[in-house]
Amino acid sequence: MDTNAQAKAFLAQSQAALAENKAPLATKYLMFAASLPISDADVLHDLLERAKARKSHKVMQNALARSPLRANAPDLQLLYAEILSKRGQYELARAGYIALAEHETHGPTALHALGFMAMFKGEIDVAFAYARQLQQRQPDKPNGLTLQARIETELGALDLAEATIAKAEEIAPLDKPPHFLLQRKAIQAGDFAGMFFHMSQREKPATPMTGSDVPLLCNLNDAQGKNLVVYGEQGFGDMLQFCRFIPALVGIPKYLGYYVHPKLKRVMGAIGDTGVELFSSDISARCPDYVLPLMDVPHLIGASTISASPYLSAEPDAVARWRERIGAQGYKIGIVWQGNPEGAIDFGRSMPLGELARLAEISSVRLISLQKGTGIEQIAALPRFDVIEVFEDLDSGPDAFVDTVAAACCLDLVVTIDTSVAHAVGALGLPAVLLAKCNPEWRWTFPPTDRSVWYENTRIIRQPTPNDWAGAVDALLDYVHERMQNA
Repeated sequence: MDTNAQAKAFLAQSQAALAENKAPLATKYLMFAASLPISDADVLHDLLERAKARKSHKVMQNALARSPLRANAPDLQLLYAEILSKRGQYELARAGYIALAEHETHGPTALHALGFMAMFKGEIDVAFAYARQLQQRQPDKPNGLTLQARIETELGALDLAEATIAKAEEIAPLDKPPHFLLQRKAIQAGDFAGMFFHMSQREKPATPMTGSDVPLLCNLNDAQGKNLVVYGEQGFGDMLQFCRFIPALVGIPKYLGYYVHPKLKRVMGAIGDTGVELFSSDISARCPDYVLPLMDVPHLIGASTISASPYLSAEPDAVARWRERIGAQGYKIGIVWQGNPEGAIDFGRSMPLGELARLAEISSVRLISLQKGTGIEQIAALPRFDVIEVFEDLDSGPDAFVDTVAAACCLDLVVTIDTSVAHAVGALGLPAVLLAKCNPEWRWTFPPTDRSVWYENTRIIRQPTPNDWAGAVDALLDYVHERMQNA
């Protein structure tokens, strides 16, 4: 059997697994197919479509990397660059986009992507240069100006962005309103309802019921007496931040379930105590009439305020274990300095541990690592690595954050960059400092900008200028001194 026939057979097995509701096995067969050098265009297209439906960028990357068809197909080269970017392989993605920048058909898309990548990396001048190139390339279209407005919005220059959008609309009506700008303007005005509305206009994630005709819930009245399943989306931080809104749906549908990532099921136990079933498999057994992406919930329920009160809790037995292990001596500060490097969101948000380790210079301070995965290797590179206390078994089991939040309950303060730990400890109401970029993500830009509207005990300290972590830590040192004096 040749490789194309083998790949076709794996695709058939994947479809059969899906029919039996065995989604992980279906994806495994797709990966088998992607490991082959597919030279049949129809087979490759079928594989890519199936992988896209399952949001499996890894399968798509593997298939495109191995297929000899890509070498002479600019559309496949563009798709490959897009997949590399989504998987955090930015230098490879950038090279792919640059190679396509002069292409007659795909060049504008490549320039747009290059501008976005430069923006998220903090290369603002480069980002603006790509926006100008795009506008020069397509003077009769507003794409370059809308990219420029997106960059200006990221910088918080909302008046400039609004003026740029006005110029864009003089060229041609926009395909859709500039929700990225309108959301930030709503935040600036303290208009929570407006912010949730514009957020709901984002591109919707794929539903967890691939291949079914279960509709998205668009009107809350339609859920009356029906079975509704809310499903998590985006990163762990988003899921932890927005699960607070699910209990507001209790009593409207006949059945309400939350299809949650299995690693988050235990830490979200308090949500399950409100009348919501938390589950991680076999969504079809719930016979949903509608499904609803998590970050659409606040708009659908008409939320116009945000309660910053705690809504998750740590397991008492776990807290007791960690209190005994950590002990009572010293002023105990938990630290997180590195986010997941896969994804554009990580550009500029992670910081060098060496800067954060300056907290150990304060008398009686103990630094306790809450870091997991990438970033741990920085401890060994410190001049004195023993200033960081590490518990290697922290959340080493199948569940995420159960140990982290329990340990955090035994600390005096948690200091973290913009990562999921900020949401986990914030949701418990624990004292925390979020160290943010000079121009942070939208959720940390509500006025007053040194306080989180999401978590009552989270203080926000921004870089004074772009990439100035030293300046942010200077402010952090002052804040910690103040807290210790008032303790």
